[in-house]
Parts: sequence; structure tokens; C-alpha cells
Amino acid sequence: MINESLNTSVDPCEDFYSYACGGWMENHPIPAEKSALDSFSILNDELRDTLRDLLENITLVDENQTIVDKLGLFYNSCVGRKQLINQNTTYSRPIIAAYKNVIQVAMKFMKPNLSDEEVSDLTEKLVAYEGQLANATTTGVRNELTPRGNDYLG
Repeated sequence: MINESLNTSVDPCEDFYSYACGGWMENHPIPAEKSALDSFSILNDELRDTLRDLLENITLVDENQTIVDKLGLFYNSCVGRKQLINQNTTYSRPIIAAYKNVIQVAMKFMKPNLSDEEVSDLTEKLVAYEGQLANATTTGVRNELTPRGNDYLG
């Protein structure tokens, strides 16, 4: 990696910076969406892409779930909320039920005068609306725009 960063066409006694960093700058132009680029950000981007590819391509199973299966389910429940909300699958039912429960508890706390029927009706509408806006918002510990477009990885 060090040799690839050198620009051997420049005399180091004349312009050491160009000699030491010229190869790096030529081989790693700064993308338009970034203000800087270094080896750690490149590794971070590659790791994020690899992790996303692994998690998005996990075959989810119902029984005897490994930690990887559970991680894939959790990741896809956050990133693929629209698909989960719009599909009544074995994988999505517990997630949607938990999500609805959180909404109902929050609504009862904020609007204690609402009837159970009103809370249930509003919950269904919010879950459906969230399914439509799933790509506009994301849930997670951290949100970052990725180099592969405006996808989020929380």
C-alpha cells in the first residue's frame, strides 16, 4: 500500500509531498459526496458494503435461529420496514406487533382520553403510513449516508 501511494515520477528532494502522496491522490480521488478520503474511510465503506450484502442476503429461518439469523432479521426489520409492513409473513408479524404496541403505549400516554378503539385505529393508520415512508426515515443507533447512494445503515 505504501508503494502504491508513492509518485516515483517526482524527485523526493524537489517535492517530497508529491512524491510521498501523489500516487495516493491519483488512485483515490475524493468522491463528490465526501469532503475528505483516507484509508480508514475506504476500509469503513468496504466493511459497510460487505456487511450490508451479507445481511441483505441472509435466508431467514423460523426455528433454531442462530445469532446471525437474528441479526439478519433485526437488520431487515429496520432497513426493510416497508416490505415487512406490507407483507404478513412469519418474520414480520412479531416485529409489527411490537411496533404497534410501542405506538399504542405512546398514544395512551400522550392522549389518555382516546378510547381503545381510537388508539387501535390510529395505530393501524400510523403503521400503514410508516410503510409508505419507510425509505424516508430510518430507525437505528446511527444513520449515515453511504457511498452506494442515499441508502441508510443504522
